[in-house]
Amino acid sequence: MKKISIISVLIASLLIAYCSSSTSNNSHNGSINITNPSDGDIITNIFTKVEADVSTKNSEIKVEFAIDNIVYKIDSIAPYSYDWHNFYWADGNAHSIKVTAHDSESWWAHDSISVTVSEEAGTHPTVISPADSSVYTVGDSITFSWNSLPEASQYFIEFSQLKNDNRGTVFDTVYTTSFIESGNYSWKLQAENYGLESDFSPEYYFSILE
Repeated sequence: MKKISIISVLIASLLIAYCSSSTSNNSHNGSINITNPSDGDIITNIFTKVEADVSTKNSEIKVEFAIDNIVYKIDSIAPYSYDWHNFYWADGNAHSIKVTAHDSESWWAHDSISVTVSEEAGTHPTVISPADSSVYTVGDSITFSWNSLPEASQYFIEFSQLKNDNRGTVFDTVYTTSFIESGNYSWKLQAENYGLESDFSPEYYFSILE
């Protein structure tokens, strides 16, 4: 029984030593720091270049850029950066930026900060056509078009006539349709980035005559 106990103690000691060594390697083989933006910044622009500096002798480094714990880019070429179109997060609240560096030898390091994305940082798709207050007749083919927004996966276009709203999803920057009822209409749109939304565009008006 004593031999078994001694062996168990030795095995446990070796495991503790191994785990301590692994943690030590991860913490001492290098570091990563977010150099832009700074912790606590209030962002008012629609775009921010997130930059990170990695200090390590390890090779084949990959750097993950995460916003609110969701990874949006993996960069393997220094200098490491992510073009963050933060207008999708423009809600006046705090959001986390986390960068994690790792290599093929199980080394890793990370850094994180918190920034506030002001509502001023919001933007919306720019309408190209039709011109505001355009006039058509029932059955006319009308093409609605707008400029794309970066990283938009789809667009929501919303038509209104009095109290009746009709909202549709468009995967391009052009939408063609016709109307079978006369009346005064308005329309607006916003971009979506996989669950995140831009601001709505201003509302534009058009009329359908008999």
